[in-house]
Amino acid sequence: FKYFNLIEIKTFLKFGAPLILTFLSTWILSLSDRLLLKALTSNTEVAIYSVAYTISNSIISIFSSVLIFVAYPILIKKWETEGEIASLEILKKINKYLLIIICPIITCLVVFSRDIIVLFSSYLYLEGARIIPLVAIGSLFYSIYMHNNKLFILKKNTQSLSKIVFFAAIFNIILNLLLIPIYGALGASIATLFAYIILFLLTNYYANIKLKQVIDISSAIRIGLFTVLVIVILNLTKNFNYIFIIGELFVLSIIYVYFIYKMEAEKEIKEKFINLIKKGGKNEK
Repeated sequence: FKYFNLIEIKTFLKFGAPLILTFLSTWILSLSDRLLLKALTSNTEVAIYSVAYTISNSIISIFSSVLIFVAYPILIKKWETEGEIASLEILKKINKYLLIIICPIITCLVVFSRDIIVLFSSYLYLEGARIIPLVAIGSLFYSIYMHNNKLFILKKNTQSLSKIVFFAAIFNIILNLLLIPIYGALGASIATLFAYIILFLLTNYYANIKLKQVIDISSAIRIGLFTVLVIVILNLTKNFNYIFIIGELFVLSIIYVYFIYKMEAEKEIKEKFINLIKKGGKNEK
């Protein structure tokens, strides 16, 4: 036993064992909808849901995964050198960048869902077009959760993380059992959306952080409202010819970039003004 350090083994098991439950719960969360669809409906419903889910989730995941891989080492360094408060500020910025990148993608998935289904599969799965927007929004919440759950790893609190994911998985199963018999594949997508929202909310609650500490609420609201406005505009004009739509997308993209630039510039000016007031207050003292 001289080669084994019991304290290190105990520490390893305390940190690593709950992650096994986390991985199993994540697997249940991601696959239970399709398994229950197969048990409660037909293979056609399973195929429609699988195609729509895979297309929508994969597109969102490509961009969110890259951001996670880039940002995680920065978050770790910040945690080790400056502590939790500074790390939360970094996390807040990461989540804002995620919204800036993902919201235009969600816009395209919502407006052009039928075209995307045909592009990546066939006309046989067109019914899945109504599923794509729900999965896209759910994937956004899941992506933010994937960022925020790093706090549990950094705090070495994997037990709470495993409980959260397990609860979300059970919640997803219950919702699927209630909704699939009534709505079929659409019910499964609704269940998944709410399960991901629950996962996101519980992560913040059990990490003992307020929403405003990890989400720039003002920016999120602005980006969300802008996204809704663009979706309405595109839905009203999407039946026009392709040249018009391409031109419209180009113009809206320029407006979006300018909108983000102005939003960030306003925030920078506001922060400088607040810092100036604080410095003035200190000088008076």
